[in-house]
Amino acid sequence: MDIRLISLDLDKTLLRDDETVSQYTLNVLGAWKKSGAKIVVSTSRSFFSAKEVCDSVCPDAVISSGGVEAFVGGKLVYSSYLSCDTAKKCIMKCISDPFTHHITVVGEREDFTNNPEIKEGELEYGHYRFTDFSDVPNQRVGKISVFSDRPDDLSDCFSNDPDVRFIPFCIGENGHKLSAAGANKGDALTAVAEHFSILKENIISFGDDTPDVDMFRVSGISVAMGNSGEEVRAAADRVCDTNENDGVARFLEALLPN
Repeated sequence: MDIRLISLDLDKTLLRDDETVSQYTLNVLGAWKKSGAKIVVSTSRSFFSAKEVCDSVCPDAVISSGGVEAFVGGKLVYSSYLSCDTAKKCIMKCISDPFTHHITVVGEREDFTNNPEIKEGELEYGHYRFTDFSDVPNQRVGKISVFSDRPDDLSDCFSNDPDVRFIPFCIGENGHKLSAAGANKGDALTAVAEHFSILKENIISFGDDTPDVDMFRVSGISVAMGNSGEEVRAAADRVCDTNENDGVARFLEALLPN
């Protein structure tokens, strides 16, 4: 296979459980970049949350928030947001649900949370503004992460809404995710590949979670992590070692061109 683009999920895929990238992995990715391949980070994290990892990996493109946005060199090449009205509707439904602890909202301009344990300025969530959502911000929204004891109730609530996609327990989120119906890693990766004039058959993708299956569908080779669930493994062409054992790097090193 002529690999020209490598698409990588972060949590439980490229990242070890302590959220670090090994030097071995960085060396293998560096070798692929020298061969001319494009490296794409494709994560359910927001662009802000993925920044530190991206600074070490130095990808050619970043797909963030599970396919809401795609950036090449800081230029936005793809986006799929919840409209202002739809975002407000979703926020109000979520915070009125008695089983929802809190939500986080990644907006087009600003991020918000009503998590009572997080105060503005704390390091982990320093980019979020704390709010009780009594005054819902008027902006398009990339994703809403929902922390609830009863995700099935929320899934039923949004199941008939054509504008909304609900993903229960997204591993990278540690919660449940709402986004625009068209926001997915597959469409975002397709836009990035078209930007670089790279065909589907020249793409290899790695992932471990439900949102990665969309990415698998538009890749010439899809690889599930050894720590993936059965559903993700079944959707992939191959299975590699676990994230703790540098599965991505071990798989890619064996494919390096001479």
